[in-house]
Amino acid sequence: MTIEELRDFNEKTERIKRKVDYHTNQAVNFKKIYELTKGHKGIYRFLNVFAKKRNQYHCQRGTELAISQMKSMNKIFKEFNVTKEDLKKFSEELIDDAYASIMEES
Repeated sequence: MTIEELRDFNEKTERIKRKVDYHTNQAVNFKKIYELTKGHKGIYRFLNVFAKKRNQYHCQRGTELAISQMKSMNKIFKEFNVTKEDLKKFSEELIDDAYASIMEES
């Protein structure tokens, strides 16, 4: 994975995080409205039903975004693990080469 791909992924992650935060805040706001209008009659009853539906929508939408992002991050972490193992092997080879060159000088 190149640095440009990582930057794009990071920007996408930030955008999705802001969207999830937005849906979370909206769900909390509609939950408050739902709880305040619970058990009332008249226009408050319609407001209660509307708040319940919007709360459910924002909860569902935020959850879907978060799950999709977690799946994407899982793929990236798997790639990092492979890269990390390769880096370990490379660093061990460098250390071995450095010790060998020191031993030759002695």
